[in-house]
Amino acid sequence: ELAQELQPLVPALDAEARLDLMRRADVWLTQEPRDAGLLLLLGRLALAQQPWGKAQGYLEASVSLHNSLAAQVELTRLFEQLDRPDDARRHTDACVQLALAQAAGT
Repeated sequence: ELAQELQPLVPALDAEARLDLMRRADVWLTQEPRDAGLLLLLGRLALAQQPWGKAQGYLEASVSLHNSLAAQVELTRLFEQLDRPDDARRHTDACVQLALAQAAGT
């Protein structure tokens, strides 16, 4: 729940605040290792700090627990940053599929 509340704040944080939040969230992750929202938060923080491998690991772990549109979008952004268009396209396709499934469910 806390991770969801913190998600919108990530873009507004400076580098030092992001690092501090990453350290804290890593501690929380030891207590809640299967929290997809917390993994998504860590992935977004890592994306902002640019340790690409960490970002990918957190985001893929988040998707493995809960295949969310938000995590797929972040993976698309990551692979675009890494100039890996095939991987970016695969996650863009996953975004479309998730969006269509959500639209069909409403």
